[in-house]
Amino acid sequence: MAQYVGRVVGTKMMKTAKVSVDRLALHPVIKKYYNHKKTFFAHDETQECRVGDVVRIQECPKLSKKKNFRVTEIVERIDDTGLGQPRKQFEDKGNSTRQN
Repeated sequence: MAQYVGRVVGTKMMKTAKVSVDRLALHPVIKKYYNHKKTFFAHDETQECRVGDVVRIQECPKLSKKKNFRVTEIVERIDDTGLGQPRKQFEDKGNSTRQN
């Protein structure tokens, strides 16, 4: 069974995480390495994955048309401090030159 480590790039589907796996591949003619990116749909039963998390996925029997991987563990959580917080409102302290 194949195992990959990748970054979650989407979680808009229920119980499914879209995982992008990056690897280096050798070009057969030029003999240089290049980045190869592949995206997998993985089953996330508990819906714990968030965009940006690094997860380990493992191949499993086909669950749907495009989904044949399962999230086995979350390797690294994304630190979302400050993300999604409402923007602070401008507080007028009375020393503004603008007249209302």
